[in-house]
Amino acid sequence: MNTIGSPIREEGFWSGFAVLFALIASSLSLVVFLSCYLSSFGSLGATISENDFQTNSERLEFVNQHLPEPLPAEANVRKIRYASWQDWNLASVVDMPSSNGQDYINRIRELSDSKQSPNENTATFELSGDSKFAGKLIFDSETSTLKIESFNW
Repeated sequence: MNTIGSPIREEGFWSGFAVLFALIASSLSLVVFLSCYLSSFGSLGATISENDFQTNSERLEFVNQHLPEPLPAEANVRKIRYASWQDWNLASVVDMPSSNGQDYINRIRELSDSKQSPNENTATFELSGDSKFAGKLIFDSETSTLKIESFNW
């Protein structure tokens, strides 16, 4: 009951206002955070195929970024299956002259300290340092086709 001259108790009003203000501020912060970072989340999951490139040299340049040594300039990248989110995975099929393919396999076999397959047409690699990635290469000399599987972690 209020008497004349006594202050009106407004504590309930101000505490309710503080709660409402905190909810609005939190909601706005969440909206700003999501609008700033949601667009970057969309670019995390990427899939790329050979159709995403206009020329063989573009495909070759892309595949070379995922190998320890560049492929010969004569290589023709026929197929690319690339997926990434936090890690990436590349599977590719490359046509190249038989002598270039075997030379490339031998060069990769010499680079890697990992245990190599007894099959002379297969090479594995594992690189660490700033970028850790590994892979397996299989060259079919009858069809002059190099199959590439490469991934990072």
